[in-house]
Amino acid sequence: MTCAVAIFIASAVFDLWAHGFQVSWGHDTFQRILWMSALNLGFLGMSMWQLHGKKLDPHQATEDRARRTTLGVRSLLFVSMVVSVFFGLQAADDLYSMDFLDATLMSLYFQAVVILSVGYLLREFRLEDIEFDVYKDSATVT
Repeated sequence: MTCAVAIFIASAVFDLWAHGFQVSWGHDTFQRILWMSALNLGFLGMSMWQLHGKKLDPHQATEDRARRTTLGVRSLLFVSMVVSVFFGLQAADDLYSMDFLDATLMSLYFQAVVILSVGYLLREFRLEDIEFDVYKDSATVT
């Protein structure tokens, strides 16, 4: 989490520096910092809900829920870091007029988001690690 916060701050400071510390309502810097902040607050809310919210599956083993929550929070942190890096690259694009790289950067950004969110979850969450015995114990036989 410290790494995600550091990358967010570095991206925001670089964006401010690239635009001469000019912050106004319609300026790109303001919009990027606002969107990164809103996204990170949304991710924080989703993480808090996963940690402290109502358990959706009452039969789920505690270890399974902890593993699933950990993987979900890590996935959100990875996406947060990718967004911060992407917005930093957008500021560099503004600074150095690298418009010819926009399509490539956008493609790499979306690929990184998919690989580090969905790909991470699919790679780390294995069916053989799920405790299915809790479902057998609670089944009623008629």
